[in-house]
Amino acid sequence: MAEVSVNFDRAAAVYDATRGFPPETEAELADILATELSGRIRCLEIGVGTGRIAIPLRRKGVDMYGVDISVGMLTELLRKGDSGPLPWITIGDATDLPFDDSSFGAALAVHVLHLVAGWQQAVRELVRIVSPRGLVIIGVGGADLPMMRDTRLRLAHETGRTTLDPGLTHADELENLMQTIGARSRRLAPVSRRESTTLRQHLDWLEAGGSAATWQLDEKTLNAAMQRVREWAEREYGDPDTTIVDDAPIILRAYDLN
Repeated sequence: MAEVSVNFDRAAAVYDATRGFPPETEAELADILATELSGRIRCLEIGVGTGRIAIPLRRKGVDMYGVDISVGMLTELLRKGDSGPLPWITIGDATDLPFDDSSFGAALAVHVLHLVAGWQQAVRELVRIVSPRGLVIIGVGGADLPMMRDTRLRLAHETGRTTLDPGLTHADELENLMQTIGARSRRLAPVSRRESTTLRQHLDWLEAGGSAATWQLDEKTLNAAMQRVREWAEREYGDPDTTIVDDAPIILRAYDLN
């Protein structure tokens, strides 16, 4: 079965509560991005979702536009303002953006390309719709703790897969593609974040269908696989109630176009 991009309709109503940034992380992220984007004519964010990044940037005066494949996520975004908190949003696929060449001065994709099966084409689309000497900023998803990554990978193996995400998982692949395109790469200042959980909480979250990577599994298959994952995790890591502190920073890569 061919992999497709992940649609977040299922999680739209709880997205902000379960995947929102801590306030201090949101503020730092907005400051760093606004420094790069301010003064550029129109910035498009693919996978804009409920606006967790675009809205803070809009408040800082960045001319933000948004596109997403999820009607549910865009509905939640529209509820945050009488006419929408952004001047313009649309439903669209990141691999086939409904815009003319060089329509924007910048483009943004943060923690979305790992969900896009055709992520290479999505990147080429970002480059196409951004004007020469414009800017593309990308944050690769999946920057969680090794313990969580290993647990998710174990779940993939237990359900006959090699990975849980259909799209980009390694930053080196992105760097190689951008190099062939001719974009100049630089890293922005890392955005600090600090969250805590336990292995048990993470396993419970997976079994409850919290991760998009589980949505294609029927309940019986997921529950059986998670039982095996729990047994493996306790052998591998011991006490599942030990607190895990995740302080891995958010890494953003800026690509200056010719």
